Amino acid sequence: MEQIRWVDNLTGLYNREKYSSLLKDIETKKIRQIGIVDMDINGLRNINATKGYQSGDRILIRIAALIKSVFGVNSFRVGSDEFVSLALNMDKADFEAKVTALKAKFSAETDFRVSVGSLWSDNCRDIYKKVSQANAVMEATKSFGYKNLTADYNHKAESAHRLLAEIAEGRFKVHLQPKINLQTGLIEGAEALVRKIDEQGVIISPDNFIPDYEENGLINYIDIFVLKTVCRMLKDWRDRGGRVFKVSVNVSRVTLIAEDTIKNGVAICKKYGIDPCLIDVEITESFGLLEKELLVDLIKRMHEAGFSISMDDFGTSFSNLELLSQVHFDTVKFDKSLTDSIVDNPKTQILFKAAVSMCREFGDTLTLAEGIENEEQLKVLQKLGCQLGQGYYFARPLPEDEFWERYIKK
Repeated sequence: MEQIRWVDNLTGLYNREKYSSLLKDIETKKIRQIGIVDMDINGLRNINATKGYQSGDRILIRIAALIKSVFGVNSFRVGSDEFVSLALNMDKADFEAKVTALKAKFSAETDFRVSVGSLWSDNCRDIYKKVSQANAVMEATKSFGYKNLTADYNHKAESAHRLLAEIAEGRFKVHLQPKINLQTGLIEGAEALVRKIDEQGVIISPDNFIPDYEENGLINYIDIFVLKTVCRMLKDWRDRGGRVFKVSVNVSRVTLIAEDTIKNGVAICKKYGIDPCLIDVEITESFGLLEKELLVDLIKRMHEAGFSISMDDFGTSFSNLELLSQVHFDTVKFDKSLTDSIVDNPKTQILFKAAVSMCREFGDTLTLAEGIENEEQLKVLQKLGCQLGQGYYFARPLPEDEFWERYIKK
């Protein structure tokens, strides 16, 4: 009876019911550390449709054997093509070594591919959030593989091919908005902002397409396109004898947590001969939904790779303060909602002044106010000691050629 209730009949691994039961118990047990591995077979449905269910079953049995050989009994088949392994009271180095070993075993196989997402934590609080984060890493890794798949793989693969075709056709453009030194009035950087062009040549606002790509797990292709475009721009400015300064790019959670994103970013910079320090990666408030250990590790590894890091939308979430205490940010960007009320709201001014002072105490963290639209706001921000600003008062986001003429060309 126990076998029937807890064990998957095909693979011999524990089933979803056993997995759910263990998760319920895990927070009450004395478990100091936990590692979670979330795995998904790429295209099992297509394999079943083209080669038959027996072929699909053989692949499931083979994958289960590989997983169990590395992670042992705490491995589960939780869906038709999804597996999870839990490593209890295992230190981070040992866990990561096992994940690497399992990926190597998967890579050696020729009949299937498996997307893997993993997360390690030194506590078991919010276990369901940790499980969700591991799944998000897996989905992010999986989404990067769509461009290499045939169009009949699934709907996401078709959408990825269509998006990549639109990028190749020049349907996406990168505009630049200057970042101005509020004390000198000189430009000190820029933010790259993506725009889409429809069939009639009309510019589409990011608010009208970015959320769809985020929901479909395809935003990584836009992020990579923007990074490549910015690196190409910086190379072009340098080759033409223009000014070269730091440009910030917005990177989604899906892109950042995907495997090899940082390595790929460094490779793109190297291809264009651009020092990663010229690329400023903006981390938005939504990153607060990530497990703290994962986010802190990602930011530290980006710094080690040479990238500059900005905290975007500061002032919209209490979690920002905790993150500031954990890692170093090169720039803190104050949300436009604070700038909007900076002139008439004394409390906003007090908060702003305290935050600016805090960033100065950190030593080398710059402060930037977003959404400056008039001279009154500028004067108050200058008085409060804010160092940088951007907004329509200085310039709207500009096409590449116009930005070159106004700010780059000597």
